[in-house]
Amino acid sequence: MLGRFLILFILVFSFICFSGEMVFIPGGSFIIGLSDAQVNILISKGADPAWFENCTPQRTITLEAFYIDKYEVSNREYHNFDKDHFFLDAEANMPVTNITWYDANEYAKWLGKKLPTEEQWEFAARGKFGRLFPWGDQPDINKSYSSSIKVPGYNALIPRNLFIGDKSVYGVFDMGGNACEWTSSKYLAYPGNKIFNRKYGKNYYVIRGGSFLYNYLEAFCSNRKCATPETKNYDIGFRCVMSINDYIKKYGRKKHLKNLRSYSKNK
Repeated sequence: MLGRFLILFILVFSFICFSGEMVFIPGGSFIIGLSDAQVNILISKGADPAWFENCTPQRTITLEAFYIDKYEVSNREYHNFDKDHFFLDAEANMPVTNITWYDANEYAKWLGKKLPTEEQWEFAARGKFGRLFPWGDQPDINKSYSSSIKVPGYNALIPRNLFIGDKSVYGVFDMGGNACEWTSSKYLAYPGNKIFNRKYGKNYYVIRGGSFLYNYLEAFCSNRKCATPETKNYDIGFRCVMSINDYIKKYGRKKHLKNLRSYSKNK
């Protein structure tokens, strides 16, 4: 009886703490893609060069400020949108996966949000100065949930925020592992990238982040994979973004100003 009560308490607590929380990401210029030095770090640790041939050369771009979900959308949250979505009680706070790009996009619109562009996703993951990983510039097998590490009691996905080290400079969680994520961006070559890829310009959407099926070195923030919008995989989830104006309309200017003060205090 006590065990059941404890499980219920954890599930309710997780829902209250995680549901709908968003993080302010400041606008401005930031570094996207990998530098030669970062490529060398990954190769020196044993990374496969095929993992990052699509995310060079590095360049600087500028984005407007926006909000992004602090955590990946959970099974419980997605069930509010799709009542036919089935999950076990123990999976309530795990990222929702096995959904198409279309499903993720419709959920985002239902909440008045959007799927992030791959540029927004990378900015939120690595910050203005181009961190290699969400937590810093060095790979760490213990920071994110990947195929390179085992978590007792789990064989696949785990609850959100279980790996507290997998956090970006802005406080966005699980961008290095657990589930990788759909974006709104079509899969295209970076400017100046000369490597042929038959999927460029076709009906593929960019997927960002590492997952429990990837090697721990694939947690680097610039990691780009892709899939057709009909694809369903057990490791592909998503999170949402909002413009500043849309956030203010939905949550109020007072909450936005509070977030700005908090950001200014902690940066």
